[in-house]
Amino acid sequence: MDTVHAERLAPWVKRFVATPNRAREAAEIYERLGHEVRLEPAAGEDLPDGCEGCALALGLFQTVYTRSLT
Repeated sequence: MDTVHAERLAPWVKRFVATPNRAREAAEIYERLGHEVRLEPAAGEDLPDGCEGCALALGLFQTVYTRSLT
């Protein structure tokens, strides 16, 4: 992708946090709908209150981000 086109892309939108299997399923759907998808490990702020210190839970989830390619 050229730099000029990349600068016109929409910003990344945080969609939701899910287990890796569900995140991959959602990524496939978003891609079919014409979105670029990025899956990232969940961060502490992605978890409910009281779970911030739970390193195990962070490793079990991914955050789904999308942006439009048009």
